[in-house]
Amino acid sequence: MTLADWTPELSGRDGTKATAITDAIAEDIGRGLLKPGDRLPPHRELAYRLGVSVGTVTRSYAEAQRRGLLSGQTGSGTYVRERTTAAERFALNVGADDGITDLSANIAMCDLRQKALDRALMKLPQTAGATLLEYGGPAGMARHREAGARWLSRPGFTADPARIVVTYGAQHALAVALSTVVQPGATILSEAMTFPPVKSLAAALGLRMHGVAVDDDGLRPDALEEACRATGAQVLYTVPTMQNPTGSVMSERRRRAIAAVAKRHDLRIIEDDVSAQTVDPIPPPIAAFAPERTWLAGSVSKTLAPGLRVGYMLVPEGALDPFLVTMRAMAWMSAPLNAEIATIWMEDGTADELIAWHRSERAARAQLARDILGPIAANPTDAPHLWLALPDGTQAADLAALLLRRGVRIAEGEAFAVMRDAGARHVRISLNAVLERDRLAQALAVVAATLATGKTPALEIM
Repeated sequence: MTLADWTPELSGRDGTKATAITDAIAEDIGRGLLKPGDRLPPHRELAYRLGVSVGTVTRSYAEAQRRGLLSGQTGSGTYVRERTTAAERFALNVGADDGITDLSANIAMCDLRQKALDRALMKLPQTAGATLLEYGGPAGMARHREAGARWLSRPGFTADPARIVVTYGAQHALAVALSTVVQPGATILSEAMTFPPVKSLAAALGLRMHGVAVDDDGLRPDALEEACRATGAQVLYTVPTMQNPTGSVMSERRRRAIAAVAKRHDLRIIEDDVSAQTVDPIPPPIAAFAPERTWLAGSVSKTLAPGLRVGYMLVPEGALDPFLVTMRAMAWMSAPLNAEIATIWMEDGTADELIAWHRSERAARAQLARDILGPIAANPTDAPHLWLALPDGTQAADLAALLLRRGVRIAEGEAFAVMRDAGARHVRISLNAVLERDRLAQALAVVAATLATGKTPALEIM
């Protein structure tokens, strides 16, 4: 096929003609039919081929440029951009409102929040009052730091409020921590598959990432030891509880072993603990076994409400001052109003109610996935997402493109891969990303039917 012959396939697509053309462009880029640097047909020529108006093609090309798929300007033509990685597609898709059942984002929909918010807003005048609208210190109000300490504490582990900093979610806490403890050009270690925004953050800070092998229990101590010797890295970023994307929950024995490796190699640990409250019982953090070298980040995003953007960082003894210097430089302080709502929910029982709902719903949805997808959906931890190894001959990009055409969006494994050429045979499917179980069941049935064809998806599309 030459580009002069390229015509997007629009049959079976929902939405406007312009949207259908844009989706076809995205799909053909994912399949490799359109390659970086390829010049697309002129607006008028493509409009003639498709039997649509020139304005329709113009709108579709503009939307494709907004998504980062194309580049160009009047008089020079329209070209496929030099960016087609799964990580970039993942970033562009999250939060898209395009009528697709989106199972790509690790978010938990919940219909209990609005009434809970109404109750909290009624209580605001009786709690912190007008002080919520004033400047404060970069660590946050004492009341909110105490709430954060309770949030991170659990049987056998107590967080000190004096070492808590309130942040704009855990991702902000990670950014402040990395900016504080790592110099540009340094290498940080992480699980071989990790949270995609951390990859973007590392790139923005001029850091290199090195992936460490895992097994069903999370990071392998022997692999971490080898990576420390091979790279000289001084920082480890890890998600030991409900690891993203694998869903593993590290045992206490393994956590102790990771802490021991860190001590031997003087490795600082940035521990992402955002999903701990969804596990029962809540496991001790690695910070319990290496408190002098671990920055522990928590958040309310996976349990209470992602839009609150409230996180908590427990900083090691003696490391608070440099952390606060970076906090001031980045944001001065987090928003007290948001933190107050989270605190009220923790005090009035709303947080417990939402946590119980998430635990119950997560288990039910994990069972639903097993019922529909069968053995490939084995999920021993009842994680909120599935990490699926694909059958021989099936590539993640091909499967994702075919499912998108059928109305379901998933995340390709490459988006999570730290090392090049990894993740091409895995996909992540979020089970909590849609509120209605019926809609989730329908989407999973589409995934099951697609996988059951036994065909290479790319060939089926063509």
